[in-house]
Amino acid sequence: MGWELWSVYLVREPCYCLPEQSKRACESMVRTAETLHRAMINLRFVITGGPGAGKTTILHALAERGYMYAAESARAIIRERLASGLRPRPPLAQFGNEILHRDIVRYRETRVTDYPVFFDRGIVDALCILAQQHAIAPGEAEAYVRSFPYNKVVLLIPTTTPVLTC
Repeated sequence: MGWELWSVYLVREPCYCLPEQSKRACESMVRTAETLHRAMINLRFVITGGPGAGKTTILHALAERGYMYAAESARAIIRERLASGLRPRPPLAQFGNEILHRDIVRYRETRVTDYPVFFDRGIVDALCILAQQHAIAPGEAEAYVRSFPYNKVVLLIPTTTPVLTC
């Protein structure tokens, strides 16, 4: 039996605890299973890394295999600015805020089903830009992280890794 089925089984059938276990131990086990199951349910995965690391290449390969993904906001901002005759990037704090607002919209608009959805960077990336620029208070950043959760598994692609085309 797979882990997902096991955790759902414990949540749905808590009365099947072994007879020697106390009610408290059984309830604790169910709470743990519920927590693990909730962690497994969040199918929003972030792929992050430096420029040119291969995030977009990987996301396109995943899309070819039927997976959904949400494109990076920074590219769209740069493209729009260039089309308007502006410099590619505004000052970093402004850029971070623009990315953050678009990433929040993208997060909310991205439909999550029973299958993973991959994000080309995420809200946390924008928060890091803002934190480095001292443009966001730690408590405010933490509130964003709690309000817009991703799966705890983050795929980090180092810039030095050669990109393989699939």
